Amino acid sequence: MTTIAMAAGMVPSALAFGEGGEFRAPMAVAVIAGLIFSTLLSLVFVPAVFLLMDSLGRVLGGLLGRFVGPRDDPQATWV
Repeated sequence: MTTIAMAAGMVPSALAFGEGGEFRAPMAVAVIAGLIFSTLLSLVFVPAVFLLMDSLGRVLGGLLGRFVGPRDDPQATWV
């Protein structure tokens, strides 16, 4: 939500409105692109890499003969 607000606030500068807008436009475009890229990175790429590493750990754990994950304890009680 903050990314959308900041990008929307930078749109007039990116469109070079006002006096001296042609000097601010490249900076505004870079800021908008950086915000969008960092948001996508944190919302899509990082969780995807986490899932891949988790799956890799489970596969390697199975290949090495180690149990990866919670134990099945019949005496465990859930509250």
